[in-house]
Order: sequence, then structure tokens, then C-alpha cells
Amino acid sequence: MNQTQAISQEKVSSGVHALNGRLDAARVHQEKNEIVSTLLALNGDVMLDLEQVSFIDSTGLGLLVLLKNELAAKGRKFALCRVNTKVRMLLELTRMHQIFDIYDTPGAAQ
Repeated sequence: MNQTQAISQEKVSSGVHALNGRLDAARVHQEKNEIVSTLLALNGDVMLDLEQVSFIDSTGLGLLVLLKNELAAKGRKFALCRVNTKVRMLLELTRMHQIFDIYDTPGAAQ
């Protein structure tokens, strides 16, 4: 995967949205407002499919925490699914796997 690929959002199914590319400082700063406003404008709970996310740095983790907190403030749930091995290792090393609900598939949350 191209390391400079921009974050793109894709609706996978009801309440499930995919992010792909790198969730690093450069990309998050460029697209943070769009991602946050898009996901907060939706009704219901939100699940992010991270299967195609190739890299996350501390800024990307901060974005995920921000989304979780903003949705929780509105009484909505936030979860992650299809987290690839590289990203899952980062979540475990930073103990963020204890903060987020993480599912193998979108349907596993139901």
C-alpha cells in the first residue's frame, strides 16, 4: 500500500465505516474535521472498520479516542472491527485495546 495514501472513508454497512491508509499526524491534521463531523452527524452507534489502515501513530490514536469520547457524550457507542495485525499490536502495546470495543467482524458486535 502506498505510504502517502490519504485516509478515505467508505460506508461498509449501517453504522459501519471503513478508514484506510495511514492514520498519521500529516493525514489526520488534513482530514480530522471531515472525519469527525461526518461520523458525529450520523444517527446511532458507530463502528470503524480498520482492516485497510496500514499505520497509526499517536495522532491517529488521539483521533480514535476523540471519536469515542464525542460519541459517548451523545450517549452513542463506538467500536472498532477487522483490526489488522499491525494495528492490533499497536493497540495492545499502548493498552488501547482495553479502551475500545474491538470485534473481528462488524456482525460480531450484535
